[in-house]
Amino acid sequence: MKNKLTTKKSNSKSVEQLIKNVLRRKNSIQTKQVKLPKILVVTTFPPRECGIATYSQDLVKSLNSKFKKSFDIKICALENGNHCYEIPMIWQTQTPMSLGGAT
Repeated sequence: MKNKLTTKKSNSKSVEQLIKNVLRRKNSIQTKQVKLPKILVVTTFPPRECGIATYSQDLVKSLNSKFKKSFDIKICALENGNHCYEIPMIWQTQTPMSLGGAT
């Protein structure tokens, strides 16, 4: 009888240890950074005033709200004037080799 009780206790401890290991692995998986596929949207973009710029801004906002954990979306604004952008990539279209900030 004593052997059966000891076995049940050791099984209980091994199950508890197994649960702790699974939870530890789950937490470590959740904290790992996942490299997301990147999407570069080359388009006119606000503050430039045109329909395509507004559409592109709305599209990027929608994609980010729906798929933020699925894609890393970047914007490259097409520019042929002097607008101030708050995004890192601007392509001066009058000088095609001017793609600034691209990595």
